[in-house]
Amino acid sequence: MNFRSTLERGSSFFERHKINIALGGAFFVGIFLGLGLAILTAENQPSPIIIDQNIMTIKADEIIKMAETPGVGNMAGDFIASINGKNYYPAECAAAYKIKKENQIRFKSAEEARSRGYVPSKSCAQ
Repeated sequence: MNFRSTLERGSSFFERHKINIALGGAFFVGIFLGLGLAILTAENQPSPIIIDQNIMTIKADEIIKMAETPGVGNMAGDFIASINGKNYYPAECAAAYKIKKENQIRFKSAEEARSRGYVPSKSCAQ
């Protein structure tokens, strides 16, 4: 088998299948053009960010106000009470650490705690 016979066989193959070859080529050109147009016309907007609705945001000035105001959320104070109880504890008392942060009320003095209706805890000496 020489080059000339291989060339003749190849040309006869193309003659027999030229319609199929043309259709296949047109098909691939159509796919590439369609994908290219889809990419070019697509809006390049980032996907939306989904935020968990259970997140609470607090502004910095609100945090400062909470720290300066006695009551729920107060971050400074020598005495701690629970919003669910009637006793107050010194901040260093082990029983005070058992109160969940979200249930804590902090007072700057024992007098302030008493004025709000809380009584000293018997478990922690003052």
